[in-house]
Order: sequence, then C-alpha cells, then structure tokens
Amino acid sequence: MARLRLLLWLALAANAVAYPINGERIWTGKNGRKIRGSDAMVTPDGLAIDVLVMGKFQRIAIANLSQEDQEFIHAAAKDKPAHPKAPASGNPADFKAPGPVDRTRLPLLSQGEYGQKQSDCVPSSFCNFLLWWDQEGILPIPKRGDFEDKAEWVHTRLGRYCGTRNTSGTGISEALEGITEYFRKDAGELATFRFKVDYDVRPANLARYARGETATMLNLTTRRKNGHDGGHWVALMTAQENGQVVIHTWGARFEGMVKVLEEDPTTIMLDGQKIPKTSYEIEFTNRDSLPEWVKNAEMRFLLLPERSDSIIAIKPYAFANAGVLSAPPADPLFDTAPSP
Repeated sequence: MARLRLLLWLALAANAVAYPINGERIWTGKNGRKIRGSDAMVTPDGLAIDVLVMGKFQRIAIANLSQEDQEFIHAAAKDKPAHPKAPASGNPADFKAPGPVDRTRLPLLSQGEYGQKQSDCVPSSFCNFLLWWDQEGILPIPKRGDFEDKAEWVHTRLGRYCGTRNTSGTGISEALEGITEYFRKDAGELATFRFKVDYDVRPANLARYARGETATMLNLTTRRKNGHDGGHWVALMTAQENGQVVIHTWGARFEGMVKVLEEDPTTIMLDGQKIPKTSYEIEFTNRDSLPEWVKNAEMRFLLLPERSDSIIAIKPYAFANAGVLSAPPADPLFDTAPSP
C-alpha cells in the first residue's frame, strides 16, 4: 500500500522530487487550529506539506505549523528514502499501435443498476470507459459473458478497490488508488496506464482530453433547485473547444454547452497548478429528454475551481505481447501543459 501511495504521489506531483509521510495525524497550526489528515507529502522545496483531508489535498506552509509538527517533519526528512526517480519512458515498439476509436459508442451505464451502492458515481464513470475499451478492442475485460455480466463484474470490483461508501461516495485519492489497483490486479499483464488530475476546466482544456481512447471524467459540482450542492463524477464522451459537450451519467446522455458562470481574472493554486478562478456551468441543451427526477430537481452541473472540480484523464497502453511489461511511453497529453 505504501508503494502504491508513492506511485500515486509521483504522478500527481508530475515526477517532482518529494517524500511522503504516511499515516494519519492531527496537524496543529501556530494559531492553534487543528486539522486531521493522512498521507502527507512534503513539497520538493521543503517549504510546505500537502495533506489529504476528506478526499482532497490541502497545502500547509511548514512555517505555519506548531513547533512539534515542524520537528516531526524534520525527523521524517532524516529517514526519508533516496529521491525516487520516475521510470524511463517505454519504447513505443513495446505497445500496440492504437487504432481509430469511436467515442460516440461509449455506453450508457447507470450506477444504480450495477454493483452494491447508489453512491458509485466514481466506479460507474470509469466503468463506462472500461466497457468501451473492451468493445473497441483497446483493453479486454478479463471476464467472460455478455455486456451485462461484464458490467456487473467490473463495477462491483472497481467499487471495492475504490472503497466506495454509501454515505459519502469516493474521494479522488481513493478513486485513483482503486483504478491503479484494477490495472495492477486485473489488467497488469495486458497494459499499463498513465493518469492526470487537471484543475483547468476551461472548454479548450476539456476538448484536449476528450479524444482518442482516453478515459475522460469530470469531478464536478451538482446543484439542485433547493440549493443543495454535491460532488459527482461523470464520463465525458466528447468536448469541443467552443464548449459543446456530451456527458454520460445515471444511465442518461446529457448534451450541453460550457458557459461562464462567474468571470474572475485572478488565479488560484491547486496542488501546485495555477489555474483561472473563473467558474462555469454546463447548460443542458437536451433537458426535455433527461430523466424526470433530473428535471424535477432542476439539476445543474457546475465546474467550480474553489471546490477543486477537475478533469481526470486515464489512458491505457496495451503491451505488444501480453506479459512483456514496459514503462508507459512518452505522451504529449500528459507531458505538455495546456496553452494559457
């Protein structure tokens, strides 16, 4: 588990040199404020820590922590392992050349019909792509049977890996750990993968990820007419730079346009990424065809930087020969930052 956390941190930190402090701890600020978090990571410059709190990472300047906590971090630094190095990029010849794919064939999967929990939006959104990869010949699901058999099997399995809870769903770190576990246990002989969490939710950046065989999901905010906000993961089938998107969730197809909700020229930092603070709303253009409960609740989909709403991109790389493993190849989708 510790090794898995380290791999996740390496990917999230874009291969920065940093070191983890595993386990749960109550951190205390100089002002006396306390915060319970886990899986802290000291930043490469040694000036701050990123702490996992309620499924999201919060950055705390070490200088703002209590003397006891600063001494604890200093002791951990003495025992830290040698700086981890990211594996070298694999040779493209070690992988199957990806063929053309049809993203419009992405299935409609309802989270309430498979698995064990109604709060399975994370497993459900990714399962859309797992089933699509299977039918497109990109990455087979190691389960015999028809579509329904495979959907039930992979949904239940991924929900277990992600540790999804009935009352609170799945945090982003748990989701990435669960997806990593799926590749390790169920697809490790067939493929490797790369993933990225990107907090830049501008339409052009959505379009950048919703291409080819990439599993593209949005961690967005839902808002009902009674003012209730919630977090929800959806499968992003297609996205255009003009803001036109097609989303699959709850077994329904949502068509819409990404439009500015509140313009804000300032920027904020999220996990080391500087992003525009402008928020967006996905205005549905096919509301009449949506499920009745969605219409009755006057459901809205929002992309709010202040809530750390984000794009989650996962791309598989199938080995040319099953069982002959290789590090993931270089890929501009993950190695190149979006244009400002």
